[in-house]
Amino acid sequence: MTRDNSSRSGFTAVSWKDHSSVDIGYQVARIGREEKGALLRICFSGEYGIGADGNRDATYMDAMVRAACDVIRPDGVILDFSAMSYQWGDLLGKVLRVPERWEVLKEPPFAIVDGPGCRDALRSLLTEDLGWDGDSLDWVFQAVEHARDLVELRIAKNTATLQKQLDEGRREKALAFWNLLGDELGPDTCRSNGCTRLRIKDSVLCRVHHFEKIQHTSCPFT
Repeated sequence: MTRDNSSRSGFTAVSWKDHSSVDIGYQVARIGREEKGALLRICFSGEYGIGADGNRDATYMDAMVRAACDVIRPDGVILDFSAMSYQWGDLLGKVLRVPERWEVLKEPPFAIVDGPGCRDALRSLLTEDLGWDGDSLDWVFQAVEHARDLVELRIAKNTATLQKQLDEGRREKALAFWNLLGDELGPDTCRSNGCTRLRIKDSVLCRVHHFEKIQHTSCPFT
């Protein structure tokens, strides 16, 4: 058991409430047929400081969002501001950024939920200060269910795109290996049972069976 020597050492416990009036909660939902993916919902509540008085709130919120994303490593994120009051303050903009690892994606798995206490000011920040076109805010919602639908759709699309890229990469490597094997010159035939094809250079197998032996998969080039 660790003994609390804070009174003797001069240390006191830290309460984030002394530094920010915004409360933060975290929820995770499993997604996909096998429920292996994780969708992270970060919920903000309380009153964001007005103008410069909100700078510490923004710094705290940004740090907590990044920490949650780094630790949980979710497949998608929803920032839920529906229970938070916000009037104005530019520094909140850094909280609204897409997580860094998704910045390169055309459709990042990321959405925002606003609420009556922050809706107008939040959308004003996005359009007037952060440069978003008001007509392109199709990732900002009033209902978390709609935000979840969008994020899960984007996760599925990005997963399919990644799988296609991986498949194309594997095929390119396989084709390069196939071309490296060269023609079947013989004169002896392949030693694979029942095969009548000629051997390739420096092998006792034909091109197809040598490919399959090394690649451990059926040859797609026949």
